[in-house]
Amino acid sequence: MKVLCGTDFSQSANDAAEVAASLAARLRHRLSLVYCLADWLVPPDYPVVHPLDDQARELLDDEVGRVCSKEQMVETKLLHGNVSHHLITESAQDTSMIVMGATGKGAFARSLIGSVAEHVAESASVPTWVVRNAQPLLNWLLNNKPLKVLCAIDAGESEAAIPQAVADLLLVGPLEVECAYFMHVGAYQLEATDWRTVHPALLVPDEAEIGVIQSRMKQAFNQTAGFGPIAVHVRQAIGNPAYDFITIADNVKADLVVVGSHHKHGLQRLLHPSFSRRVLAHSTTNVLCVSLLPAKDAGPHRTGSDSAAMVGRV
Repeated sequence: MKVLCGTDFSQSANDAAEVAASLAARLRHRLSLVYCLADWLVPPDYPVVHPLDDQARELLDDEVGRVCSKEQMVETKLLHGNVSHHLITESAQDTSMIVMGATGKGAFARSLIGSVAEHVAESASVPTWVVRNAQPLLNWLLNNKPLKVLCAIDAGESEAAIPQAVADLLLVGPLEVECAYFMHVGAYQLEATDWRTVHPALLVPDEAEIGVIQSRMKQAFNQTAGFGPIAVHVRQAIGNPAYDFITIADNVKADLVVVGSHHKHGLQRLLHPSFSRRVLAHSTTNVLCVSLLPAKDAGPHRTGSDSAAMVGRV
């Protein structure tokens, strides 16, 4: 298996490469470091660092020397075309996770179409790490310091997928886990003992109902990960609760937030705004995005052009 890391040699990408190398070493997986050069028939402001292949290969080798030990299993790939497409395609084979920086060199493109990290995280079938602050992740990986994790859960697929993601994180290092459970108004009405006739904004779960939810979440984590979260924050959700979740993450000083994605694209995204996309775009901390689709439906979302791959040193 491999840990796949996309880079454009920006500071954010350099931080992500350090995290990816440490994750790969801890899991005893090989590190696959990928750099994608743009096709020539693209707008002139496309975020290319060095257009020459030889220079790009040198940059990749230098980055490997910076973040990896001599004993570590490493491969480098220089690709051409759409970076999101290639990372998603590369992740479809023998990949345990993707690691990326939150921002790159294409700031202008980010303001128009969203970052590469956001697109990959919401399209790949494997967990995707989006690194904003590498230090707590490196302290966790290198010094075994517990990682403070906040998970977003609602009454849906995330009740199974998120505890499993936490169980996988435990294989890497110690965790301190809290959950934010969002109860949508419709779901609350269905679970209530009677129908309410008041305005939906006034529908607030009482202490007994909050206790039931907290017990259910702790049980779900105990069954999957072998331990329960130290706190379950229950919130009413009217509309998209992404900003409420980000606020909770800031308040508890989370090192990592874990969210799920249904891989919505195009018109589907316009009709149902994505919780994970908003968290990816606006979170101030690191994000781990996991797929909420069944395995058979979680294949790569294919966009972009074909390219030839050149495998570097292994």
